[in-house]
Amino acid sequence: MSVRQALATTAARAALFHVALFCSVAAIAIGLVYVQTMTVTDREMHAALNEQVLGLNEVFADGGSDALVAAINERTRLAIDPEALYALWNGQGQLLAGNVAIPFPGVTAAPTLISFNLELPSGEQHTASALISRLADDSTLLVGRDVEGRLRSRGAVLWTASLSLLLVAAVVVGSAWWAGRRLLKRVDAVASTTARIAAGEMQQRLTVSLADDEFDRLSGAVNAMLERIEDLTGGLRTVIDSIAHDLRIPLMHARQALESAAESANADSQQDLQTVGRELETLQQVINALLHIAQAES
Repeated sequence: MSVRQALATTAARAALFHVALFCSVAAIAIGLVYVQTMTVTDREMHAALNEQVLGLNEVFADGGSDALVAAINERTRLAIDPEALYALWNGQGQLLAGNVAIPFPGVTAAPTLISFNLELPSGEQHTASALISRLADDSTLLVGRDVEGRLRSRGAVLWTASLSLLLVAAVVVGSAWWAGRRLLKRVDAVASTTARIAAGEMQQRLTVSLADDEFDRLSGAVNAMLERIEDLTGGLRTVIDSIAHDLRIPLMHARQALESAAESANADSQQDLQTVGRELETLQQVINALLHIAQAES
């Protein structure tokens, strides 16, 4: 069977439909999980940035600008979190402290989330996210994180999920194709056997395996039906043969009696006897045809 013929079968269409349905549902599920996971991680990161901003604001409120500069320098020196980014500009846009050498982002009253490109000492470009806010002395505070690793992890997760989906789809397609081919072989065997039976080979029977599945039960039922049909056909053939043979002798006697009567009959009776003779001849032809059918079926 060619690929085109295989794809035209009901089994192949059903398999392709279920594969497409599975891939669609799996893609939607993976997409929802991915989006939800990214949303949760972003929310956690923003909450952590807000917490740091509040903490530095408390330092500023307690000790002023000098205490804030000292706190930022201490955090950048210790580098407990290598992805943490800090910067403090005065009201004129001059950088007072921090580990981020970017242009002054401007002044904002409420904390605002921004994204920017961060150039590392090695020259590599990373993406960063940060909260900027204006303090009481018009200085600007930036607290952020290098999110390049997070973005790469997202890409890796998305790539792994996509690859897994493709692999699962390939396995499902292969399994469906194998199951479809196996099913079609059994269907072809049934079709071939029934075609031979329809051509007159009444002794043919459908193959019954040891699997005892739906096809075996169907084949067993069809074989039982064929056995019954063959028994009925044999009985009918025997009846036809017996009737035909039983009618031949009375018919022969009737023809002999008709011939004897014709020898002594007058002209009017001769015509009637000829009519009866023709009817007997027709009946003889019918009997011969029945005998021929019985012999042919045997």
